[in-house]
Amino acid sequence: MRQGLELSIGRDAQVDFQLRIGDVSERITVTEEAPLIETTTATVSGLVSPEQMRDIPLNARSFLDLVPLQTGAVIAASGAQVSSHGYGQKLSISGTRYSSNVFLLDGAVTNDFFNGAGSAAGTVAGVETVREFRVITNAFDAEYGRHTGGVISAITKSGTNDLHGSLFEFLRNSSLDAPRWEDNARNRGRKQPFRRNQFGATFGGPAVKDQTFFFGSFEALRESLGSTLTFTVPGVGVRARPGTAATVVPYLQAFPLPTTADRADGSAQYSAGSKRITDQNFYTARVDHRFNDSDSIFGRLTIDNADRDNPLVNGFNTTEQTGTNSRFITVEQAHIYSPAVLGTTHFSFSRTHNTAYDRALPGFTFPRFTFGGSPDVPGRITIGGGYSAWGGNNFNPKDFVQNLFQTKEDFHVTAGAHTMKMGLYFERIQYNMRSDVNAGGTFAFSHINDFLSGTVNTATFIQPGDRKSTRLNSSHVALSR
Repeated sequence: MRQGLELSIGRDAQVDFQLRIGDVSERITVTEEAPLIETTTATVSGLVSPEQMRDIPLNARSFLDLVPLQTGAVIAASGAQVSSHGYGQKLSISGTRYSSNVFLLDGAVTNDFFNGAGSAAGTVAGVETVREFRVITNAFDAEYGRHTGGVISAITKSGTNDLHGSLFEFLRNSSLDAPRWEDNARNRGRKQPFRRNQFGATFGGPAVKDQTFFFGSFEALRESLGSTLTFTVPGVGVRARPGTAATVVPYLQAFPLPTTADRADGSAQYSAGSKRITDQNFYTARVDHRFNDSDSIFGRLTIDNADRDNPLVNGFNTTEQTGTNSRFITVEQAHIYSPAVLGTTHFSFSRTHNTAYDRALPGFTFPRFTFGGSPDVPGRITIGGGYSAWGGNNFNPKDFVQNLFQTKEDFHVTAGAHTMKMGLYFERIQYNMRSDVNAGGTFAFSHINDFLSGTVNTATFIQPGDRKSTRLNSSHVALSR
Protein backbone atom coordinates (compact mmCIF):
# COMPACT_ATOMS: atom_id res chain seq x y z
CA MET A 1 0.00 0.00 0.00
CA ARG A 2 1.32 3.44 -0.94
CA GLN A 3 0.44 6.53 1.11
CA GLY A 4 1.34 10.21 0.95
CA LEU A 5 1.61 10.44 -2.83
CA GLU A 6 -0.45 13.26 -4.34
CA LEU A 7 -0.69 13.93 -8.08
CA SER A 8 -1.66 17.47 -9.08
CA ILE A 9 -2.31 18.98 -12.49
CA GLY A 10 0.67 18.76 -14.83
CA ARG A 11 2.87 16.86 -12.35
CA ASP A 12 4.92 13.76 -13.18
CA ALA A 13 5.94 12.30 -9.82
CA GLN A 14 8.62 9.64 -9.70
CA VAL A 15 9.24 7.70 -6.49
CA ASP A 16 11.65 4.77 -6.35
CA PHE A 17 11.24 2.07 -3.71
CA GLN A 18 12.20 -1.53 -3.13
CA LEU A 19 9.96 -4.53 -2.57
CA ARG A 20 11.43 -7.05 -0.16
CA ILE A 21 10.43 -10.69 0.04
CA GLY A 22 8.26 -11.23 3.08
CA ASP A 23 6.16 -13.86 4.72
CA VAL A 24 2.61 -14.29 3.50
CA SER A 25 1.40 -12.87 6.80
CA GLU A 26 3.71 -9.90 6.61
CA ARG A 27 2.55 -6.48 5.36
CA ILE A 28 4.83 -3.78 3.95
CA THR A 29 3.64 -0.14 4.22
CA VAL A 30 5.55 2.69 2.54
CA THR A 31 4.60 6.11 3.89
CA GLU A 32 7.21 8.56 2.57
CA GLU A 33 6.09 11.33 0.25
CA ALA A 34 7.26 12.06 -3.27
CA PRO A 35 10.30 14.35 -3.48
CA LEU A 36 9.58 18.01 -4.13
CA ILE A 37 12.25 18.24 -6.82
CA GLU A 38 10.98 17.32 -10.28
CA THR A 39 13.34 14.75 -11.78
CA THR A 40 11.28 13.87 -14.86
CA THR A 41 10.99 17.31 -16.51
CA ALA A 42 12.88 20.59 -16.85
CA THR A 43 9.66 22.60 -16.76
CA VAL A 44 9.59 25.47 -14.26
CA SER A 45 6.12 25.71 -12.75
CA GLY A 46 4.15 26.19 -9.57
CA LEU A 47 0.84 24.80 -8.34
CA VAL A 48 -1.93 26.89 -6.80
CA SER A 49 -3.68 24.40 -4.57
CA PRO A 50 -7.35 24.21 -3.56
CA GLU A 51 -6.34 25.30 -0.05
CA GLN A 52 -4.73 28.49 -1.39
CA MET A 53 -7.74 29.27 -3.58
CA ARG A 54 -10.03 28.81 -0.60
CA ASP A 55 -8.03 30.54 2.14
CA ILE A 56 -6.34 33.53 0.43
CA PRO A 57 -8.61 36.62 0.26
CA LEU A 58 -9.35 37.62 -3.33
CA ASN A 59 -10.67 41.02 -4.36
CA ALA A 60 -13.54 40.33 -6.80
CA ARG A 61 -12.77 36.59 -6.49
CA SER A 62 -10.78 36.32 -9.72
CA PHE A 63 -8.45 33.34 -9.44
CA LEU A 64 -5.93 34.94 -11.82
CA ASP A 65 -5.00 37.23 -8.92
CA LEU A 66 -3.21 34.18 -7.49
CA VAL A 67 -0.89 33.80 -10.47
CA PRO A 68 1.69 36.30 -9.06
CA LEU A 69 2.27 33.84 -6.20
CA GLN A 70 4.63 32.13 -8.63
CA THR A 71 8.17 33.37 -9.21
CA GLY A 72 8.47 35.46 -12.36
CA ALA A 73 4.74 36.25 -12.68
CA VAL A 74 3.51 39.82 -12.12
CA ILE A 75 0.47 41.93 -12.91
CA ALA A 76 1.25 43.99 -16.03
CA ALA A 77 0.34 47.51 -14.90
CA SER A 78 0.71 48.84 -18.46
CA GLY A 79 -1.97 46.51 -19.80
CA ALA A 80 -5.23 48.41 -19.95
CA GLN A 81 -8.50 46.56 -19.39
CA VAL A 82 -10.30 48.18 -22.32
CA SER A 83 -12.16 47.09 -25.43
CA SER A 84 -9.10 47.33 -27.70
CA HIS A 85 -6.92 45.12 -25.45
CA GLY A 86 -9.42 42.84 -23.72
CA TYR A 87 -11.12 43.32 -20.38
CA GLY A 88 -9.25 40.72 -18.33
CA GLN A 89 -6.35 41.18 -15.91
CA LYS A 90 -3.02 41.42 -17.72
CA LEU A 91 -0.15 39.15 -16.64
CA SER A 92 3.53 39.28 -17.55
CA ILE A 93 5.33 35.97 -16.99
CA SER A 94 9.12 35.73 -17.15
CA GLY A 95 9.31 39.17 -18.75
CA THR A 96 7.14 38.35 -21.77
CA ARG A 97 4.30 40.49 -23.13
CA TYR A 98 0.92 40.09 -21.48
CA SER A 99 -0.53 38.93 -24.82
CA SER A 100 1.92 35.99 -25.01
CA ASN A 101 0.27 33.73 -22.43
CA VAL A 102 -2.03 30.76 -22.98
CA PHE A 103 -4.97 29.95 -20.70
CA LEU A 104 -6.17 26.35 -20.52
CA LEU A 105 -9.31 24.96 -18.91
CA ASP A 106 -9.32 21.17 -18.78
CA GLY A 107 -6.72 21.23 -21.54
CA ALA A 108 -8.73 23.53 -23.86
CA VAL A 109 -7.44 26.95 -24.92
CA THR A 110 -9.75 29.73 -23.68
CA ASN A 111 -7.83 32.78 -24.94
CA ASP A 112 -10.01 35.54 -26.37
CA PHE A 113 -9.52 37.68 -29.49
CA PHE A 114 -6.72 39.62 -27.75
CA ASN A 115 -4.90 36.54 -26.41
CA GLY A 116 -6.06 37.26 -22.87
CA ALA A 117 -8.70 35.89 -20.54
CA GLY A 118 -11.40 37.66 -18.60
CA SER A 119 -14.90 39.06 -18.79
CA ALA A 120 -16.26 42.60 -19.07
CA ALA A 121 -16.32 42.57 -15.27
CA GLY A 122 -12.51 42.45 -15.36
CA THR A 123 -12.40 39.07 -13.64
CA VAL A 124 -11.95 35.39 -14.42
CA ALA A 125 -14.71 33.72 -12.43
CA GLY A 126 -14.59 30.13 -11.26
CA VAL A 127 -13.00 30.08 -7.81
CA GLU A 128 -15.73 27.68 -6.69
CA THR A 129 -15.51 25.71 -9.95
CA VAL A 130 -11.77 25.27 -10.49
CA ARG A 131 -10.14 22.53 -8.40
CA GLU A 132 -6.58 23.77 -8.87
CA PHE A 133 -4.35 25.34 -11.49
CA ARG A 134 -0.71 25.33 -12.43
CA VAL A 135 1.39 28.22 -13.71
CA ILE A 136 4.21 27.16 -16.04
CA THR A 137 6.70 29.99 -16.29
CA ASN A 138 9.57 28.54 -18.30
CA ALA A 139 10.86 25.59 -20.35
CA PHE A 140 7.39 24.13 -20.95
CA ASP A 141 6.88 21.01 -23.03
CA ALA A 142 6.11 20.99 -26.75
CA GLU A 143 2.47 20.18 -25.99
CA TYR A 144 2.09 23.78 -24.76
CA GLY A 145 2.83 25.39 -28.11
CA ARG A 146 1.27 28.41 -29.82
CA HIS A 147 2.51 30.96 -27.26
CA THR A 148 5.86 32.23 -25.97
CA GLY A 149 4.80 33.42 -22.53
CA GLY A 150 3.47 31.49 -19.56
CA VAL A 151 0.91 28.72 -19.38
CA ILE A 152 -1.99 28.93 -16.89
CA SER A 153 -3.61 25.49 -16.83
CA ALA A 154 -6.71 24.92 -14.68
CA ILE A 155 -8.90 21.89 -14.13
CA THR A 156 -12.50 21.93 -12.98
CA LYS A 157 -14.03 19.97 -10.14
CA SER A 158 -15.97 16.78 -10.77
CA GLY A 159 -18.57 14.79 -8.91
CA THR A 160 -17.82 11.92 -6.53
CA ASN A 161 -19.75 9.05 -4.94
CA ASP A 162 -20.88 11.46 -2.22
CA LEU A 163 -23.32 14.31 -2.68
CA HIS A 164 -21.62 17.60 -1.94
CA GLY A 165 -22.39 21.26 -2.51
CA SER A 166 -21.93 24.79 -1.28
CA LEU A 167 -23.67 28.15 -1.01
CA PHE A 168 -21.78 31.40 -0.72
CA GLU A 169 -22.23 35.16 -0.55
CA PHE A 170 -19.49 37.80 -0.40
CA LEU A 171 -20.35 41.45 0.25
CA ARG A 172 -18.42 44.69 -0.08
CA ASN A 173 -20.19 47.92 0.82
CA SER A 174 -19.06 51.53 1.16
CA SER A 175 -20.86 51.66 4.50
CA LEU A 176 -18.17 49.35 5.85
CA ASP A 177 -15.25 51.34 4.37
CA ALA A 178 -13.36 54.27 5.82
CA PRO A 179 -13.39 57.51 3.80
CA ARG A 180 -10.49 57.98 1.39
CA TRP A 181 -8.20 60.98 1.60
CA GLU A 182 -9.96 62.47 -1.42
CA ASP A 183 -13.33 62.06 0.30
CA ASN A 184 -12.15 63.98 3.35
CA ALA A 185 -10.33 66.67 1.39
CA ARG A 186 -12.85 67.37 -1.35
CA ASN A 187 -16.19 65.90 -0.36
CA ARG A 188 -16.43 66.63 3.39
CA GLY A 189 -15.93 62.98 4.24
CA ARG A 190 -18.81 61.75 2.12
CA LYS A 191 -17.91 58.47 0.42
CA GLN A 192 -18.83 57.49 -3.10
CA PRO A 193 -21.43 54.71 -2.98
CA PHE A 194 -20.08 51.25 -3.68
CA ARG A 195 -21.69 47.85 -3.42
CA ARG A 196 -20.50 44.46 -4.62
CA ASN A 197 -22.36 41.20 -4.15
CA GLN A 198 -20.85 37.89 -5.25
CA PHE A 199 -22.97 34.82 -4.68
CA GLY A 200 -23.54 31.36 -6.06
CA ALA A 201 -23.74 27.65 -5.43
CA THR A 202 -22.16 24.35 -6.41
CA PHE A 203 -23.57 20.84 -6.36
CA GLY A 204 -22.15 17.46 -7.38
CA GLY A 205 -22.55 13.77 -6.82
CA PRO A 206 -23.16 10.39 -8.43
CA ALA A 207 -25.69 9.72 -11.17
CA VAL A 208 -24.67 6.04 -11.12
CA LYS A 209 -22.44 5.03 -8.23
CA ASP A 210 -18.86 4.22 -9.18
CA GLN A 211 -19.63 4.99 -12.82
CA THR A 212 -21.28 8.31 -13.70
CA PHE A 213 -20.82 11.60 -11.84
CA PHE A 214 -22.07 15.15 -12.27
CA PHE A 215 -21.00 18.58 -11.06
CA GLY A 216 -22.56 22.00 -11.58
CA SER A 217 -21.82 25.52 -10.41
CA PHE A 218 -23.23 29.04 -10.65
CA GLU A 219 -21.32 32.19 -9.73
CA ALA A 220 -22.69 35.74 -10.04
CA LEU A 221 -21.41 39.29 -9.57
CA ARG A 222 -23.52 42.40 -9.01
CA GLU A 223 -21.62 45.64 -8.58
CA SER A 224 -22.48 49.34 -8.39
CA LEU A 225 -19.62 51.84 -8.15
CA GLY A 226 -20.35 55.54 -7.76
CA SER A 227 -18.13 58.37 -8.94
CA THR A 228 -18.24 62.10 -9.67
CA LEU A 229 -16.75 63.48 -12.88
CA THR A 230 -16.15 67.09 -13.91
CA PHE A 231 -16.41 68.44 -17.46
CA THR A 232 -15.58 71.79 -19.06
CA VAL A 233 -18.61 73.23 -20.85
CA PRO A 234 -19.68 76.61 -22.28
CA GLY A 235 -20.62 79.02 -19.48
CA VAL A 236 -23.89 80.87 -19.03
CA GLY A 237 -22.48 83.98 -20.73
CA VAL A 238 -21.38 82.03 -23.81
CA ARG A 239 -24.75 80.34 -24.08
CA ALA A 240 -26.49 83.75 -24.09
CA ARG A 241 -24.04 85.40 -26.52
CA PRO A 242 -25.86 86.96 -29.51
CA GLY A 243 -24.89 86.12 -33.07
CA THR A 244 -24.56 82.38 -32.61
CA ALA A 245 -25.12 80.53 -35.87
CA ALA A 246 -28.60 79.04 -36.13
CA THR A 247 -27.24 75.61 -37.01
CA VAL A 248 -25.10 75.64 -33.86
CA VAL A 249 -27.76 76.72 -31.35
CA PRO A 250 -29.35 73.26 -30.89
CA TYR A 251 -25.94 71.72 -30.16
CA LEU A 252 -24.92 74.56 -27.82
CA GLN A 253 -28.14 74.08 -25.87
CA ALA A 254 -27.45 70.33 -25.75
CA PHE A 255 -24.43 71.02 -23.52
CA PRO A 256 -25.44 70.73 -19.85
CA LEU A 257 -25.79 73.85 -17.73
CA PRO A 258 -22.65 74.48 -15.67
CA THR A 259 -22.58 73.84 -11.94
CA THR A 260 -19.93 76.54 -11.26
CA ALA A 261 -19.55 80.23 -12.10
CA ASP A 262 -18.13 81.26 -15.47
CA ARG A 263 -14.38 81.61 -15.89
CA ALA A 264 -12.71 84.56 -17.54
CA ASP A 265 -12.54 82.75 -20.89
CA GLY A 266 -16.27 82.01 -20.85
CA SER A 267 -16.00 78.34 -19.91
CA ALA A 268 -17.37 76.73 -16.75
CA GLN A 269 -17.43 73.36 -15.05
CA TYR A 270 -20.19 70.80 -14.95
CA SER A 271 -20.03 68.04 -12.32
CA ALA A 272 -22.18 64.93 -12.46
CA GLY A 273 -22.41 61.75 -10.47
CA SER A 274 -22.62 58.35 -12.09
CA LYS A 275 -22.93 54.70 -11.19
CA ARG A 276 -20.93 52.07 -13.02
CA ILE A 277 -23.11 48.97 -13.07
CA THR A 278 -21.53 45.52 -13.60
CA ASP A 279 -23.34 42.19 -13.87
CA GLN A 280 -21.80 38.77 -14.44
CA ASN A 281 -23.23 35.25 -14.56
CA PHE A 282 -20.93 32.22 -14.75
CA TYR A 283 -22.25 28.66 -15.23
CA THR A 284 -20.49 25.29 -15.43
CA ALA A 285 -21.89 21.80 -15.94
CA ARG A 286 -19.68 18.70 -16.07
CA VAL A 287 -20.40 14.97 -16.43
CA ASP A 288 -17.82 12.20 -15.95
CA HIS A 289 -18.43 8.59 -16.99
CA ARG A 290 -16.30 5.51 -16.40
CA PHE A 291 -16.94 2.70 -18.89
CA ASN A 292 -14.48 0.28 -17.31
CA ASP A 293 -11.01 0.21 -15.82
CA SER A 294 -9.49 1.20 -19.18
CA ASP A 295 -11.92 3.78 -20.55
CA SER A 296 -13.35 7.01 -19.18
CA ILE A 297 -14.79 10.20 -20.65
CA PHE A 298 -15.92 13.61 -19.45
CA GLY A 299 -17.78 16.54 -20.96
CA ARG A 300 -17.99 20.11 -19.71
CA LEU A 301 -19.93 23.23 -20.70
CA THR A 302 -18.99 26.67 -19.34
CA ILE A 303 -20.97 29.88 -19.99
CA ASP A 304 -19.66 33.29 -18.92
CA ASN A 305 -21.78 36.40 -19.58
CA ALA A 306 -20.88 39.86 -18.30
CA ASP A 307 -22.03 43.43 -18.97
CA ARG A 308 -20.79 46.78 -17.72
CA ASP A 309 -22.55 50.15 -18.08
CA ASN A 310 -19.99 52.96 -17.64
CA PRO A 311 -21.63 56.40 -17.88
CA LEU A 312 -19.63 59.56 -18.66
CA VAL A 313 -16.40 57.71 -19.43
CA ASN A 314 -16.30 58.94 -23.06
CA GLY A 315 -18.45 62.06 -22.82
CA PHE A 316 -20.94 63.86 -20.59
CA ASN A 317 -23.95 62.76 -22.66
CA THR A 318 -23.07 59.11 -23.44
CA THR A 319 -22.49 55.86 -21.62
CA GLU A 320 -20.14 53.11 -22.78
CA GLN A 321 -21.75 49.69 -22.63
CA THR A 322 -19.26 46.81 -22.77
CA GLY A 323 -20.01 43.11 -22.75
CA THR A 324 -18.54 39.65 -23.06
CA ASN A 325 -20.31 36.41 -23.92
CA SER A 326 -18.14 33.29 -23.77
CA ARG A 327 -18.91 29.62 -24.38
CA PHE A 328 -16.44 26.80 -23.67
CA ILE A 329 -17.24 23.17 -24.51
CA THR A 330 -14.84 20.27 -23.91
CA VAL A 331 -15.11 16.49 -24.40
CA GLU A 332 -12.15 14.24 -23.57
CA GLN A 333 -11.73 10.46 -23.51
CA ALA A 334 -8.89 8.59 -21.81
CA HIS A 335 -8.01 5.02 -22.81
CA ILE A 336 -5.43 2.68 -21.30
CA TYR A 337 -4.12 0.53 -24.14
CA SER A 338 -1.73 -1.37 -21.88
CA PRO A 339 0.07 -0.78 -18.57
CA ALA A 340 2.70 1.09 -20.62
CA VAL A 341 0.53 3.10 -23.04
CA LEU A 342 -2.06 5.74 -22.19
CA GLY A 343 -3.93 7.75 -24.82
CA THR A 344 -6.28 10.74 -24.61
CA THR A 345 -8.56 12.13 -27.31
CA HIS A 346 -9.67 15.73 -26.88
CA PHE A 347 -12.27 17.87 -28.65
CA SER A 348 -13.18 21.41 -27.63
CA PHE A 349 -14.88 24.55 -28.91
CA SER A 350 -14.55 28.03 -27.45
CA ARG A 351 -16.35 31.17 -28.50
CA THR A 352 -15.52 34.59 -27.07
CA HIS A 353 -17.47 37.73 -27.94
CA ASN A 354 -16.29 41.18 -26.77
CA THR A 355 -18.29 44.35 -27.48
CA ALA A 356 -18.18 48.09 -26.73
CA TYR A 357 -20.88 50.55 -27.82
CA ASP A 358 -21.67 54.15 -26.88
CA ARG A 359 -25.29 54.91 -26.05
CA ALA A 360 -27.13 58.13 -25.28
CA LEU A 361 -27.57 59.01 -21.62
CA PRO A 362 -31.15 59.64 -20.51
CA GLY A 363 -31.90 63.32 -19.98
CA PHE A 364 -29.78 64.62 -22.86
CA THR A 365 -31.05 65.77 -26.24
CA PHE A 366 -29.29 65.02 -29.53
CA PRO A 367 -30.32 67.35 -32.38
CA ARG A 368 -28.72 64.72 -34.56
CA PHE A 369 -27.44 61.49 -33.00
CA THR A 370 -24.96 60.60 -35.73
CA PHE A 371 -23.15 62.65 -38.37
CA GLY A 372 -21.97 59.65 -40.40
CA GLY A 373 -23.41 56.61 -42.08
CA SER A 374 -23.71 54.41 -38.96
CA PRO A 375 -27.03 55.11 -37.24
CA ASP A 376 -26.01 53.22 -34.08
CA VAL A 377 -22.91 55.38 -33.46
CA PRO A 378 -23.12 58.86 -31.86
CA GLY A 379 -21.34 61.74 -33.55
CA ARG A 380 -18.61 63.72 -31.81
CA ILE A 381 -17.90 67.45 -31.42
CA THR A 382 -14.60 68.76 -30.05
CA ILE A 383 -13.78 72.38 -29.20
CA GLY A 384 -10.27 73.67 -28.62
CA GLY A 385 -9.35 75.42 -25.41
CA GLY A 386 -9.92 72.49 -23.06
CA TYR A 387 -13.64 71.93 -23.58
CA SER A 388 -14.96 68.43 -22.99
CA ALA A 389 -16.07 66.48 -26.04
CA TRP A 390 -19.71 66.12 -27.04
CA GLY A 391 -20.67 62.55 -28.02
CA GLY A 392 -18.90 59.21 -27.77
CA ASN A 393 -15.52 57.61 -28.36
CA ASN A 394 -13.96 57.96 -31.82
CA PHE A 395 -12.93 54.29 -31.75
CA ASN A 396 -16.29 52.77 -30.81
CA PRO A 397 -18.08 50.56 -31.58
CA LYS A 398 -15.98 47.45 -31.14
CA ASP A 399 -17.32 43.96 -31.79
CA PHE A 400 -14.91 41.02 -31.72
CA VAL A 401 -15.95 37.38 -32.11
CA GLN A 402 -13.53 34.46 -32.05
CA ASN A 403 -14.46 30.82 -32.68
CA LEU A 404 -11.77 28.29 -31.83
CA PHE A 405 -12.11 24.60 -32.73
CA GLN A 406 -9.51 22.25 -31.21
CA THR A 407 -8.76 18.54 -31.41
CA LYS A 408 -5.73 16.64 -30.19
CA GLU A 409 -4.53 13.10 -29.60
CA ASP A 410 -1.88 12.47 -26.93
CA PHE A 411 0.04 9.32 -26.07
CA HIS A 412 2.12 8.56 -22.96
CA VAL A 413 4.42 5.58 -23.47
CA THR A 414 6.66 3.95 -20.85
CA ALA A 415 9.43 1.67 -22.10
CA GLY A 416 11.68 0.38 -19.35
CA ALA A 417 13.42 3.37 -17.74
CA HIS A 418 12.18 5.74 -20.45
CA THR A 419 8.96 7.74 -20.75
CA MET A 420 7.84 9.35 -24.00
CA LYS A 421 4.99 11.75 -24.79
CA MET A 422 3.81 12.43 -28.30
CA GLY A 423 0.72 13.85 -29.90
CA LEU A 424 -1.06 15.60 -32.74
CA TYR A 425 -2.85 18.93 -32.36
CA PHE A 426 -5.17 20.68 -34.82
CA GLU A 427 -7.02 23.95 -34.41
CA ARG A 428 -9.17 26.18 -36.59
CA ILE A 429 -9.71 29.84 -35.70
CA GLN A 430 -12.42 32.13 -37.05
CA TYR A 431 -12.23 35.88 -36.44
CA ASN A 432 -15.22 38.14 -37.05
CA MET A 433 -14.73 41.73 -36.04
CA ARG A 434 -16.08 45.24 -36.37
CA SER A 435 -13.65 47.99 -35.43
CA ASP A 436 -14.80 51.42 -36.57
CA VAL A 437 -12.97 54.75 -36.43
CA ASN A 438 -15.01 57.96 -36.54
CA ALA A 439 -18.03 55.93 -37.66
CA GLY A 440 -20.42 58.51 -36.21
CA GLY A 441 -18.65 61.42 -37.86
CA THR A 442 -16.75 64.24 -36.11
CA PHE A 443 -16.62 68.03 -36.18
CA ALA A 444 -13.58 69.74 -34.69
CA PHE A 445 -13.49 73.46 -33.85
CA SER A 446 -10.27 75.29 -32.98
CA HIS A 447 -11.88 77.76 -30.55
CA ILE A 448 -15.20 78.43 -28.85
CA ASN A 449 -15.73 81.43 -31.13
CA ASP A 450 -15.33 79.17 -34.17
CA PHE A 451 -17.93 76.83 -32.70
CA LEU A 452 -20.41 79.66 -32.14
CA SER A 453 -19.95 80.92 -35.69
CA GLY A 454 -20.08 77.43 -37.18
CA THR A 455 -16.54 77.62 -38.60
CA VAL A 456 -15.33 74.02 -38.75
CA ASN A 457 -11.61 73.29 -38.58
CA THR A 458 -11.84 69.61 -39.61
CA ALA A 459 -14.65 67.15 -40.25
CA THR A 460 -14.45 63.38 -40.65
CA PHE A 461 -17.12 61.12 -42.12
CA ILE A 462 -17.46 57.52 -43.28
CA GLN A 463 -19.59 56.75 -46.30
CA PRO A 464 -22.74 54.67 -45.67
CA GLY A 465 -22.00 50.96 -45.86
CA ASP A 466 -18.27 51.51 -45.26
CA ARG A 467 -18.13 49.87 -41.83
CA LYS A 468 -14.84 48.25 -41.00
CA SER A 469 -15.90 44.62 -40.72
CA THR A 470 -13.45 41.77 -41.24
CA ARG A 471 -13.66 37.99 -41.29
CA LEU A 472 -10.53 35.84 -41.03
CA ASN A 473 -9.99 32.07 -40.90
CA SER A 474 -6.84 30.26 -39.83
CA SER A 475 -5.94 26.61 -39.30
CA HIS A 476 -2.91 25.13 -37.54
CA VAL A 477 -1.54 21.60 -37.24
CA ALA A 478 1.25 20.66 -34.85
CA LEU A 479 3.06 17.42 -34.02
CA SER A 480 4.75 17.34 -30.62
CA ARG A 481 7.09 14.85 -29.08
